[in-house]
Amino acid sequence: GEYASVTDVYNYYKYGELLRGGICHSVQLTAAISNGCIKNGKHNIFIIGDSYAAALFNGLSHYIDNKGSDYIISQMTDGNAPPLFVDGKDDLQRSVITLNNNRINEIKRVQPEVVLLTWSVRGTNGVHDKKLAIDALSLTIKKIKEASPESRIIFIGPVPEWNANLVKIISNYLSEFKKNPPLYMTYGLNSEISEWDSYFSNNVPKMGIEYISAY
Repeated sequence: GEYASVTDVYNYYKYGELLRGGICHSVQLTAAISNGCIKNGKHNIFIIGDSYAAALFNGLSHYIDNKGSDYIISQMTDGNAPPLFVDGKDDLQRSVITLNNNRINEIKRVQPEVVLLTWSVRGTNGVHDKKLAIDALSLTIKKIKEASPESRIIFIGPVPEWNANLVKIISNYLSEFKKNPPLYMTYGLNSEISEWDSYFSNNVPKMGIEYISAY
């Protein structure tokens, strides 16, 4: 069938296009501004983070359009650049700290109603110790609050991840249970991610921001 011939799911589902790659994702600051990625108006939702954060744009935009809402979306996201002030380089070999300073400066300039952030907890530049990740996030939150005191800050937790290629997981399920897998299942999920979610659920609200679990 159609799906059997898919060799690159990223291309098939136009992943880069959904992130607005080369337009608002992984671009220079001047390009982000000239491409209209950073809005300056009421009801502004400002997304910052890595490609996981960029992936929020499409669904959020679709929801806003369907609701006939007057919310607008700003986007400053970069591959492998979590919203954390950590040493490291993004996909374009730029300093993650510099990118985050740029994000804070733009948040200060436009004073968005909402700042929405997330990142891949297991990403190259993620902080892989839970407590240290909370410490790093605390610094970012402090800088956002100083830059735009009235902004509502929302952190979306890590999304579930499969332990292996999904085709392999489905194959394993079929051979083990002798039936088709259900529409939703925890079989084959990486348990480490749910541990991060639990830790964030307990600790993020203490910073005075909102936490939305993806579980």
